[in-house]
Amino acid sequence: MNRNVLTGFVLAISGWLTACDGGNGDEAAVGQSSRALESNLKFALVADIGYSAPRRLRDLPVDRARTRLIEEIRLGTAALAGSADCVTIETDESTFVEVRYDQCDTGMVDVNGRIRTSIDFETRDCPAGECPEAVVYRFDPIDLITERTHLVGVTRLRDPTAPDQPMSSQGRWELDYKDDASITLASNASWRRSGFCVDLSWNAELTLNEQARDNIGTDVNTVVTSARDVSRCARQCPSTGTLDIAFGQGEILRVVYQDGNTARVTGPRGTDFEFELECGRQ
Repeated sequence: MNRNVLTGFVLAISGWLTACDGGNGDEAAVGQSSRALESNLKFALVADIGYSAPRRLRDLPVDRARTRLIEEIRLGTAALAGSADCVTIETDESTFVEVRYDQCDTGMVDVNGRIRTSIDFETRDCPAGECPEAVVYRFDPIDLITERTHLVGVTRLRDPTAPDQPMSSQGRWELDYKDDASITLASNASWRRSGFCVDLSWNAELTLNEQARDNIGTDVNTVVTSARDVSRCARQCPSTGTLDIAFGQGEILRVVYQDGNTARVTGPRGTDFEFELECGRQ
């Protein structure tokens, strides 16, 4: 894992919980949900590229695979800092790596806090004895502070050693702002990568406190989403798939991704409009 991968990892996680511009209830719900989904798609690309080591570990005995993987995690998470002067690393060389950051410049944001990564293996019989079937990463906690935000979360990432099997993740995050706005996200996802593209399915619940709702001009408190077969390639907007959004008094909107920077939104009472995606503004 290199510095760019891990910087992207942290920024993608933060992006899940970053509120978008306001608007009417429908537009606010679509904006919050689609931005969270776009960030999850970025995370899927980053995670698959950055944590693809298990493909190389498939035929190694578990003990050798564990030692090799811990060293890669130690080097990779430390690389996020950009400078060894701001990093403290603790590891038992077998099951976990904990990295503490003190005013580390990632190239885009200054970060304080810590990431603790634990690993476990699902195993299978092999000529070497017992080999990894999948690596299970647990990030507990991720506790990161930037100039404007404090992000706390726990997530589990399962990475199978067979290249044709999907990666998956489950997590819960809270992002607190200096103005007392707070956004939480609980989600689970699975995806497959082909080159620099991913196909992802995703379920999530996004909750905003009163200050966060005021900031973006919406009275929507909780949004429940379900995305199916959404495809995105690096540096592009989602090109296919659907996102269903439930909020308010049982309203359900459907977002259909098109090949471009916009999506079509339909819903009750004749709702039908085109929505500009966040990725199209970048």
